[in-house]
Amino acid sequence: MKRMLYLLALSWISTAAAATPDCGTLVLVSLRTLVYQTKAEFPAAPKKVQTNLWEQTKPVVMCGVTFTKKGNTFVIKASKNEVLGYLTTPMRIGSGITLAGRTPGLFGYDGLSVDLELGSLDATYSAKAVIPTEMAGTAVGIRIDGGKLQPLFWPGKGGGPINFSKKTKTIDVYVKANKPTNWERVTVDLVNHSLTVYPKFAFPSK
Repeated sequence: MKRMLYLLALSWISTAAAATPDCGTLVLVSLRTLVYQTKAEFPAAPKKVQTNLWEQTKPVVMCGVTFTKKGNTFVIKASKNEVLGYLTTPMRIGSGITLAGRTPGLFGYDGLSVDLELGSLDATYSAKAVIPTEMAGTAVGIRIDGGKLQPLFWPGKGGGPINFSKKTKTIDVYVKANKPTNWERVTVDLVNHSLTVYPKFAFPSK
């Protein structure tokens, strides 16, 4: 489903047009491309629109979410964390945030993803990395509130979910990939309801 959504997005109109979006269709693909349908206005049919956020020189404000390029990073800020989850989580299920990173190109392989489960009914929050076969040589690390770097996925050893406190304020996820990916670090600020995406970042040693 993720791959299908990505391929469909690439075939849609690429524009930053000011047409009124149908907020229920708004999706953030691989933390890079904003995809949505415009609201239907009779007799015109709704249009499918795609915007590469990294190509925008000014902030994009849509459906209460602000997308801002800041130097070599990109910041996505919402009114609450649930909105970030709705934008990034495939099929609109679960209660977390999905950090997906794909290889560029129309015929690229499915990329890695890091799933942050932030359910209010769970005793703790948790994180896990989903790594496709083509990226088995990838390392994924996570840092909670500036603490020790912990392995989410370790080449040759695999990895499992990591649980952390529901009082957590910031989550940093780092990727050292054996194939191209859209980002190498993402900072999740649970207090200010934002994601900061770094397309390039040196993997920390500890």
